[in-house]
Amino acid sequence: MKHLLLCLLALFLVSPAAAAQGKLVTIPEDHPSPALRKAVRAALALESEPLHLHLGKLAPEGAVLLDIESEEWLWDGELERRMLAAEAIQLSGGTLLEWYDALLARRERVRFVAALYDALRRGTHLVGVGGAAAFLSRGTSIPREELIARPDSRPRNPRASGEFSAVTGMGLGPPGYIDSAAFERGTRTRWLRALETTKIDVGWWFAPDSALLYDFEAGRVTVLGPGQVELLELRGARRKRTGTFGARLSVLAAGDSWDRKQRRLQLPGGTRGPGTREDGEPASEITVAAALARTGDLFPGHGPADQPQPEAWAVLTSDRETLWSGPDDAPRPVRVHLDWHHPLTIERIVPESRKQVAVPAGDSR
Repeated sequence: MKHLLLCLLALFLVSPAAAAQGKLVTIPEDHPSPALRKAVRAALALESEPLHLHLGKLAPEGAVLLDIESEEWLWDGELERRMLAAEAIQLSGGTLLEWYDALLARRERVRFVAALYDALRRGTHLVGVGGAAAFLSRGTSIPREELIARPDSRPRNPRASGEFSAVTGMGLGPPGYIDSAAFERGTRTRWLRALETTKIDVGWWFAPDSALLYDFEAGRVTVLGPGQVELLELRGARRKRTGTFGARLSVLAAGDSWDRKQRRLQLPGGTRGPGTREDGEPASEITVAAALARTGDLFPGHGPADQPQPEAWAVLTSDRETLWSGPDDAPRPVRVHLDWHHPLTIERIVPESRKQVAVPAGDSR
Protein backbone atom coordinates (compact mmCIF):
# COMPACT_ATOMS: atom_id res chain seq x y z
CA MET A 1 0.00 0.00 0.00
CA LYS A 2 2.87 2.40 0.81
CA HIS A 3 4.39 1.89 -2.64
CA LEU A 4 1.05 2.59 -4.32
CA LEU A 5 0.56 5.77 -2.28
CA LEU A 6 3.98 7.07 -3.24
CA CYS A 7 3.34 6.36 -6.93
CA LEU A 8 0.01 8.16 -6.82
CA LEU A 9 1.53 11.06 -4.93
CA ALA A 10 4.23 11.42 -7.58
CA LEU A 11 1.51 11.45 -10.25
CA PHE A 12 -0.43 14.17 -8.44
CA LEU A 13 2.63 16.35 -7.92
CA VAL A 14 3.27 16.48 -11.67
CA SER A 15 0.56 19.16 -11.55
CA PRO A 16 1.45 22.54 -10.01
CA ALA A 17 0.00 21.57 -6.62
CA ALA A 18 3.36 22.15 -4.96
CA ALA A 19 2.98 25.87 -5.74
CA ALA A 20 -0.52 26.01 -4.26
CA GLN A 21 -1.69 29.36 -2.95
CA GLY A 22 -4.04 27.88 -0.38
CA LYS A 23 -2.78 26.85 3.06
CA LEU A 24 -3.28 23.56 4.87
CA VAL A 25 -4.19 23.09 8.55
CA THR A 26 -3.74 19.78 10.39
CA ILE A 27 -5.88 19.17 13.50
CA PRO A 28 -5.51 15.63 14.92
CA GLU A 29 -8.48 15.93 17.31
CA ASP A 30 -11.89 14.85 16.03
CA HIS A 31 -13.59 17.59 18.05
CA PRO A 32 -11.37 20.70 18.26
CA SER A 33 -11.99 23.06 21.14
CA PRO A 34 -13.59 26.50 20.53
CA ALA A 35 -10.22 28.12 21.29
CA LEU A 36 -8.44 26.00 18.66
CA ARG A 37 -11.16 26.63 16.07
CA LYS A 38 -10.89 30.35 16.76
CA ALA A 39 -7.11 30.24 16.30
CA VAL A 40 -7.50 28.47 12.95
CA ARG A 41 -10.06 30.99 11.70
CA ALA A 42 -7.78 33.87 12.71
CA ALA A 43 -4.70 32.32 11.08
CA LEU A 44 -6.54 31.79 7.79
CA ALA A 45 -8.37 35.15 8.05
CA LEU A 46 -11.62 33.42 7.15
CA GLU A 47 -14.62 35.59 6.37
CA SER A 48 -17.01 32.66 5.97
CA GLU A 49 -17.52 29.19 7.36
CA PRO A 50 -15.49 26.45 5.64
CA LEU A 51 -17.28 24.02 3.39
CA HIS A 52 -17.50 21.08 5.79
CA LEU A 53 -17.21 17.63 4.16
CA HIS A 54 -17.61 14.63 6.47
CA LEU A 55 -16.72 11.03 5.58
CA GLY A 56 -19.01 8.50 7.26
CA LYS A 57 -22.60 7.27 7.40
CA LEU A 58 -24.04 10.33 9.14
CA ALA A 59 -22.87 13.94 8.91
CA PRO A 60 -22.84 16.57 11.68
CA GLU A 61 -25.25 19.46 11.35
CA GLY A 62 -24.21 21.79 8.57
CA ALA A 63 -21.79 19.31 6.98
CA VAL A 64 -21.99 17.63 3.58
CA LEU A 65 -22.05 13.83 3.91
CA LEU A 66 -19.45 11.87 1.97
CA ASP A 67 -21.23 8.54 2.25
CA ILE A 68 -18.64 5.91 3.04
CA GLU A 69 -20.82 3.26 1.39
CA SER A 70 -21.41 5.19 -1.84
CA GLU A 71 -19.25 6.41 -4.72
CA GLU A 72 -21.58 9.08 -6.09
CA TRP A 73 -19.85 11.97 -4.31
CA LEU A 74 -16.51 11.01 -5.87
CA TRP A 75 -17.82 12.17 -9.26
CA ASP A 76 -20.33 14.84 -8.14
CA GLY A 77 -19.98 17.89 -10.40
CA GLU A 78 -22.07 20.14 -8.14
CA LEU A 79 -19.89 19.26 -5.14
CA GLU A 80 -16.81 20.04 -7.22
CA ARG A 81 -18.19 23.50 -8.06
CA ARG A 82 -18.87 24.18 -4.37
CA MET A 83 -15.34 23.11 -3.47
CA LEU A 84 -13.77 25.40 -6.07
CA ALA A 85 -15.90 28.34 -4.91
CA ALA A 86 -15.25 27.84 -1.17
CA GLU A 87 -12.94 30.05 0.87
CA ALA A 88 -11.87 26.97 2.85
CA ILE A 89 -12.68 23.25 2.89
CA GLN A 90 -12.79 21.19 6.09
CA LEU A 91 -12.44 17.42 5.86
CA SER A 92 -13.52 15.37 8.88
CA GLY A 93 -14.66 11.87 9.80
CA GLY A 94 -13.17 8.55 8.77
CA THR A 95 -9.81 7.01 9.55
CA LEU A 96 -6.65 7.26 7.46
CA LEU A 97 -7.42 3.87 5.90
CA GLU A 98 -11.03 4.83 5.16
CA TRP A 99 -9.90 7.99 3.39
CA TYR A 100 -7.32 5.94 1.50
CA ASP A 101 -9.93 3.39 0.41
CA ALA A 102 -12.30 6.14 -0.71
CA LEU A 103 -9.83 8.28 -2.68
CA LEU A 104 -6.71 6.34 -3.62
CA ALA A 105 -7.34 2.60 -3.58
CA ARG A 106 -9.07 2.64 -6.98
CA ARG A 107 -5.79 3.72 -8.69
CA GLU A 108 -7.42 6.52 -10.62
CA ARG A 109 -7.68 10.24 -10.03
CA VAL A 110 -11.34 10.72 -9.15
CA ARG A 111 -13.13 14.03 -9.60
CA PHE A 112 -13.14 14.75 -5.86
CA VAL A 113 -9.34 14.50 -5.59
CA ALA A 114 -8.88 16.68 -8.68
CA ALA A 115 -11.18 19.27 -7.08
CA LEU A 116 -9.06 19.29 -3.90
CA TYR A 117 -5.90 20.07 -5.86
CA ASP A 118 -7.62 22.62 -8.08
CA ALA A 119 -9.09 24.36 -5.05
CA LEU A 120 -5.66 24.56 -3.37
CA ARG A 121 -4.12 26.01 -6.53
CA ARG A 122 -6.83 28.67 -6.65
CA GLY A 123 -6.23 29.76 -3.08
CA THR A 124 -8.77 27.70 -1.14
CA HIS A 125 -7.50 26.64 2.29
CA LEU A 126 -7.74 23.01 3.37
CA VAL A 127 -8.36 21.90 6.96
CA GLY A 128 -7.94 18.22 7.90
CA VAL A 129 -9.52 17.08 11.17
CA GLY A 130 -8.98 13.71 12.91
CA GLY A 131 -8.42 10.85 10.46
CA ALA A 132 -8.39 13.31 7.56
CA ALA A 133 -5.44 15.10 9.19
CA ALA A 134 -3.47 11.85 9.19
CA PHE A 135 -4.44 11.11 5.59
CA LEU A 136 -3.32 14.53 4.32
CA SER A 137 0.02 14.29 6.11
CA ARG A 138 3.30 12.58 5.21
CA GLY A 139 2.33 9.61 7.38
CA THR A 140 1.41 8.26 10.78
CA SER A 141 1.21 4.91 12.62
CA ILE A 142 -1.49 2.29 12.12
CA PRO A 143 -2.10 -0.78 14.32
CA ARG A 144 -0.34 -3.66 12.59
CA GLU A 145 -3.35 -5.97 12.84
CA GLU A 146 -5.41 -3.51 10.77
CA LEU A 147 -2.88 -3.63 7.94
CA ILE A 148 -2.46 -7.41 7.99
CA ALA A 149 -6.24 -7.90 7.85
CA ARG A 150 -6.61 -5.86 4.67
CA PRO A 151 -7.17 -7.76 1.39
CA ASP A 152 -4.48 -5.64 -0.32
CA SER A 153 -1.91 -6.28 2.41
CA ARG A 154 1.51 -7.37 1.25
CA PRO A 155 3.60 -9.85 3.29
CA ARG A 156 5.08 -8.05 6.29
CA ASN A 157 8.63 -8.36 7.56
CA PRO A 158 8.50 -11.24 10.08
CA ARG A 159 11.36 -9.63 12.01
CA ALA A 160 9.41 -6.42 12.53
CA SER A 161 8.39 -5.97 16.15
CA GLY A 162 5.80 -3.79 17.78
CA GLU A 163 2.09 -3.46 17.37
CA PHE A 164 2.19 -0.46 15.01
CA SER A 165 3.46 0.22 11.50
CA ALA A 166 4.30 3.60 9.99
CA VAL A 167 2.28 4.22 6.82
CA THR A 168 2.43 7.00 4.24
CA GLY A 169 -0.41 9.47 3.83
CA MET A 170 -1.32 11.71 0.90
CA GLY A 171 1.72 13.87 1.52
CA LEU A 172 0.25 17.36 1.21
CA GLY A 173 1.39 18.59 4.60
CA PRO A 174 2.69 19.43 7.02
CA PRO A 175 6.02 18.01 5.83
CA GLY A 176 6.96 15.07 8.00
CA TYR A 177 5.50 12.21 9.98
CA ILE A 178 2.87 13.11 12.57
CA ASP A 179 1.48 11.51 15.71
CA SER A 180 -0.73 12.76 18.49
CA ALA A 181 -2.32 11.94 21.81
CA ALA A 182 -5.60 12.29 19.91
CA PHE A 183 -4.79 9.33 17.63
CA GLU A 184 -5.56 5.75 18.61
CA ARG A 185 -3.02 4.69 21.26
CA GLY A 186 -0.77 7.56 20.25
CA THR A 187 2.36 7.95 22.41
CA ARG A 188 5.69 9.67 22.02
CA THR A 189 7.35 6.27 22.20
CA ARG A 190 5.41 5.18 19.11
CA TRP A 191 6.39 8.45 17.46
CA LEU A 192 10.10 7.91 18.14
CA ARG A 193 10.00 4.29 16.97
CA ALA A 194 8.35 5.18 13.67
CA LEU A 195 10.89 7.89 12.94
CA GLU A 196 13.88 5.71 13.74
CA THR A 197 12.63 2.89 11.49
CA THR A 198 11.64 4.98 8.44
CA LYS A 199 13.48 7.28 6.06
CA ILE A 200 11.37 10.22 7.22
CA ASP A 201 13.57 12.89 8.82
CA VAL A 202 10.93 15.25 10.26
CA GLY A 203 8.37 14.37 12.91
CA TRP A 204 5.63 16.34 14.69
CA TRP A 205 4.05 15.40 18.01
CA PHE A 206 0.77 17.18 18.81
CA ALA A 207 -0.20 17.83 22.40
CA PRO A 208 -3.94 18.36 23.03
CA ASP A 209 -5.44 21.60 21.72
CA SER A 210 -2.80 22.17 19.04
CA ALA A 211 -2.66 22.32 15.25
CA LEU A 212 -0.20 23.09 12.46
CA LEU A 213 -0.63 25.48 9.56
CA TYR A 214 1.46 24.76 6.47
CA ASP A 215 2.10 27.61 4.04
CA PHE A 216 3.04 25.94 0.74
CA GLU A 217 4.51 29.04 -0.90
CA ALA A 218 6.59 30.16 2.08
CA GLY A 219 7.56 26.61 3.04
CA ARG A 220 6.70 27.45 6.63
CA VAL A 221 4.93 25.44 9.34
CA THR A 222 3.30 27.41 12.17
CA VAL A 223 1.82 26.21 15.46
CA LEU A 224 -1.80 27.19 16.20
CA GLY A 225 -3.91 26.90 19.34
CA PRO A 226 -3.32 26.95 23.10
CA GLY A 227 -1.36 23.67 23.09
CA GLN A 228 2.20 23.00 21.96
CA VAL A 229 3.79 20.89 19.22
CA GLU A 230 7.14 19.11 19.37
CA LEU A 231 9.35 18.97 16.30
CA LEU A 232 11.99 16.26 15.89
CA GLU A 233 14.51 16.66 13.06
CA LEU A 234 16.63 13.67 12.05
CA ARG A 235 18.39 15.17 9.05
CA GLY A 236 22.05 14.55 9.81
CA ALA A 237 21.21 12.28 12.75
CA ARG A 238 22.90 8.89 12.96
CA ARG A 239 20.52 5.94 12.88
CA LYS A 240 22.27 2.87 14.25
CA ARG A 241 21.25 -0.53 15.52
CA THR A 242 22.02 0.63 19.04
CA GLY A 243 20.13 3.91 18.85
CA THR A 244 19.55 7.22 17.12
CA PHE A 245 21.98 10.05 17.83
CA GLY A 246 22.09 13.75 17.01
CA ALA A 247 18.36 14.39 16.56
CA ARG A 248 17.15 17.94 17.22
CA LEU A 249 14.13 18.36 19.47
CA SER A 250 12.18 21.65 19.45
CA VAL A 251 9.17 22.54 21.58
CA LEU A 252 6.98 25.11 19.82
CA ALA A 253 4.03 27.11 21.11
CA ALA A 254 1.38 29.22 19.38
CA GLY A 255 2.88 31.48 16.72
CA ASP A 256 6.23 29.66 16.57
CA SER A 257 7.26 28.54 13.09
CA TRP A 258 9.72 26.25 11.34
CA ASP A 259 11.16 27.21 7.97
CA ARG A 260 11.26 24.07 5.83
CA LYS A 261 13.71 25.49 3.29
CA GLN A 262 16.31 26.72 5.78
CA ARG A 263 15.34 24.32 8.59
CA ARG A 264 15.37 27.18 11.04
CA LEU A 265 13.05 28.15 13.88
CA GLN A 266 11.18 31.44 13.70
CA LEU A 267 9.97 32.75 17.05
CA PRO A 268 7.78 35.86 17.23
CA GLY A 269 9.62 38.54 19.17
CA GLY A 270 12.29 36.09 20.30
CA THR A 271 16.00 36.83 20.59
CA ARG A 272 18.99 34.62 21.28
CA GLY A 273 19.57 34.20 24.98
CA PRO A 274 22.94 35.06 26.56
CA GLY A 275 23.35 31.50 27.87
CA THR A 276 23.18 29.82 24.48
CA ARG A 277 25.96 27.30 23.93
CA GLU A 278 27.53 25.70 20.91
CA ASP A 279 26.27 22.45 19.37
CA GLY A 280 26.89 19.35 21.44
CA GLU A 281 28.00 21.03 24.66
CA PRO A 282 26.48 19.63 27.84
CA ALA A 283 23.15 21.29 28.57
CA SER A 284 22.99 23.31 31.76
CA GLU A 285 20.71 22.18 34.59
CA ILE A 286 18.43 25.18 33.98
CA THR A 287 18.14 24.34 30.29
CA VAL A 288 17.39 20.69 30.95
CA ALA A 289 14.86 21.47 33.68
CA ALA A 290 13.00 23.89 31.43
CA ALA A 291 13.11 21.46 28.49
CA LEU A 292 11.74 18.68 30.69
CA ALA A 293 8.92 20.92 31.87
CA ARG A 294 7.96 21.82 28.31
CA THR A 295 8.11 18.29 26.90
CA GLY A 296 5.71 16.81 29.43
CA ASP A 297 5.72 13.02 29.53
CA LEU A 298 8.51 12.61 26.98
CA PHE A 299 10.88 12.49 29.97
CA PRO A 300 8.73 11.38 32.93
CA GLY A 301 9.98 11.21 36.52
CA HIS A 302 13.34 12.90 36.04
CA GLY A 303 15.50 12.76 39.16
CA PRO A 304 18.46 10.91 40.68
CA ALA A 305 16.22 8.49 42.59
CA ASP A 306 14.22 7.46 39.56
CA GLN A 307 14.67 4.12 37.89
CA PRO A 308 15.08 3.94 34.09
CA GLN A 309 12.00 3.02 32.08
CA PRO A 310 12.25 -0.21 30.03
CA GLU A 311 11.91 1.70 26.77
CA ALA A 312 15.09 3.72 26.25
CA TRP A 313 17.50 6.30 27.62
CA ALA A 314 17.53 9.80 26.19
CA VAL A 315 20.38 12.28 26.52
CA LEU A 316 19.96 16.04 26.15
CA THR A 317 22.76 18.33 25.00
CA SER A 318 22.76 21.97 23.91
CA ASP A 319 22.08 23.29 20.44
CA ARG A 320 22.99 26.68 18.98
CA GLU A 321 19.31 27.64 19.19
CA THR A 322 18.72 26.21 22.66
CA LEU A 323 18.10 29.37 24.66
CA TRP A 324 15.83 32.18 23.51
CA SER A 325 14.15 35.03 25.32
CA GLY A 326 10.47 35.38 24.53
CA PRO A 327 8.41 38.59 24.38
CA ASP A 328 8.31 38.60 28.22
CA ASP A 329 12.15 38.37 28.38
CA ALA A 330 11.87 35.01 30.17
CA PRO A 331 14.45 32.32 29.22
CA ARG A 332 12.82 30.04 26.71
CA PRO A 333 14.65 26.84 25.76
CA VAL A 334 13.04 25.57 22.58
CA ARG A 335 15.62 23.31 20.96
CA VAL A 336 18.06 20.72 22.26
CA HIS A 337 19.95 17.77 20.86
CA LEU A 338 18.41 14.40 21.67
CA ASP A 339 20.03 10.96 21.62
CA TRP A 340 18.03 7.85 22.45
CA HIS A 341 19.17 4.28 22.81
CA HIS A 342 17.32 1.15 21.84
CA PRO A 343 16.31 -1.30 24.60
CA LEU A 344 19.14 -3.69 23.66
CA THR A 345 21.79 -1.26 24.89
CA ILE A 346 20.18 0.27 27.97
CA GLU A 347 22.23 -1.79 30.42
CA ARG A 348 25.49 -0.60 28.82
CA ILE A 349 24.73 3.09 29.24
CA VAL A 350 26.31 5.08 32.05
CA PRO A 351 24.03 8.09 32.70
CA GLU A 352 26.85 10.30 33.91
CA SER A 353 29.14 9.57 30.96
CA ARG A 354 30.52 12.65 29.19
CA LYS A 355 28.92 14.74 31.94
CA GLN A 356 25.67 14.82 30.06
CA VAL A 357 22.24 14.57 31.62
CA ALA A 358 20.53 11.25 30.99
CA VAL A 359 16.79 10.90 31.53
CA PRO A 360 14.31 8.07 30.93
CA ALA A 361 12.27 8.64 27.77
CA GLY A 362 8.70 7.71 26.96
CA ASP A 363 6.31 5.16 28.33
CA SER A 364 6.52 1.42 27.79
CA ARG A 365 3.74 1.21 25.24
